[in-house]
Amino acid sequence: MGKSGKSMSFDQLVEKTQGSPRERILDGLRFYGGESNAHQLRSYCNIPSKNYHFNKLEMQGLIETSGEEYVGKGGSAKIYHLTERGRKVVNELVEFSSGETATELQNRIEELENELERLGNLYNELADHVEVIDQRTVDN
Repeated sequence: MGKSGKSMSFDQLVEKTQGSPRERILDGLRFYGGESNAHQLRSYCNIPSKNYHFNKLEMQGLIETSGEEYVGKGGSAKIYHLTERGRKVVNELVEFSSGETATELQNRIEELENELERLGNLYNELADHVEVIDQRTVDN
């Protein structure tokens, strides 16, 4: 199959897909829950109505056709879904583009939640002090 087919290593596949219209198609499929029609994906990805990128992704084993559906005046459009290999590539691309793994992002969220709680407690303490000062001012 050569470098463009299923024989390409996983890392090569991720590298080759990164930054291309094919990455946007995979991201669109992820966005739509793993399955969508070509018309909807082209709109989401802002790519021309050529089948080249879809065919390339199919040859690489990242997506598969699961039927067709009517999409209006344009007629029908193929329905694509992510394969298991496609899901792995999407996950790798998401991690690579964010620079952080899912675990690192979860840890960061927990740190931010803890910081928010700490700031909320400080705010409440400050509000209590302001209330005491306000009460002293009213009493005098």
